[in-house]
Amino acid sequence: DWCPERVDSILDLYSVVGVFHLALAERTRRIVAVESSASAVNDNRLNAKLHGVQHLDIFDGDVRAVLRDLDDDFELAILD
Repeated sequence: DWCPERVDSILDLYSVVGVFHLALAERTRRIVAVESSASAVNDNRLNAKLHGVQHLDIFDGDVRAVLRDLDDDFELAILD
């Protein structure tokens, strides 16, 4: 089992359309996703809506630049 049963927050880098964080959405109270492709960000938002996931913040941009601006701690990070 690669993810604890429950985590406070998840950071998904290079999230594309959200496959990993959407699968874990019920295990966390907050998801932050970062993706540089505008079309993937749009699909990610649509997927979240279709799955009823409302606790997702998606950042559209370069991972390094977004990470510099994030002032948060995350219990789980996904890099794919």
